[in-house]
Amino acid sequence: QKDFIEVKGNRDLGSQKWGELSVELTKATSQRFQLESQIVELQAIRNDPLQLLQVQTFLGNSNLSQLQKDYADANNELSVLRKSKTSEHPDVILLTKKLHSIEQKIPAEVDNFLSSLNINLKAVVNREKSLQRALQNQKNEILKADNDSMQYSFLLQEVELNEKLYNELLNRKKELEVTSNFSSSNISIVDKAEIPYKPIKPRKGLNIILAFLFGTFGGVLLVFFQESQDNAVKTEEDLKGPLSDLFLGSVITIPDKNQTSPLSLLRDFRSLKTQFLL
Repeated sequence: QKDFIEVKGNRDLGSQKWGELSVELTKATSQRFQLESQIVELQAIRNDPLQLLQVQTFLGNSNLSQLQKDYADANNELSVLRKSKTSEHPDVILLTKKLHSIEQKIPAEVDNFLSSLNINLKAVVNREKSLQRALQNQKNEILKADNDSMQYSFLLQEVELNEKLYNELLNRKKELEVTSNFSSSNISIVDKAEIPYKPIKPRKGLNIILAFLFGTFGGVLLVFFQESQDNAVKTEEDLKGPLSDLFLGSVITIPDKNQTSPLSLLRDFRSLKTQFLL
């Protein structure tokens, strides 16, 4: 590797010319960035006359600036008239037609302005390429004259050039952000998105509650349904209805003689005998 020493003091003629070309190239590149951003911005909203009337890009175009001013004046005047006059008033109708006329003129004027911007952009691009070639040629000449001593100086100047370009791009980015904020001023964030800490589905608690409720009510309904479909004879009342004339009495079941009282059995048979004699 070579040790490079920064050249201090007065620059020679070649180095001064290289510096002048660097400044001119920076200006040309900055101008190209500005023209390209203007063209992109206008092409994005060229079909929306209301947004076109609000942008600040037309400051260098007298026709579009005048249309913006006329539209703003007519719109303000119309707002004042609408407070005291109906929409069918002649003055209100006249101002409304004037606003529509301005809105119809805007696209054609914007197309003309875009054409002029494209012509300027083409000229700036050609100038930028020419300066790049001249800068490279000048650099080659200086390198041939004193390659080792000047190379470090060139690197510093390239760093300065890149820093200027970066600052220009950063400033332009901030301008575009401000412009985009103006065009979307009617939008606001109500609730910021939050990171979910648990899954949305399945909702286990709700599912358990619903299963319990449906199971309980379903079981009760099933019991009532089974009871309504059961035709078996279970009590004396089930026989007294259809067999009221034939029913004599009832005797308890004797599954085990040790578990049944003889008195209860005797009482049932006496009751049965009495009913039979009657």
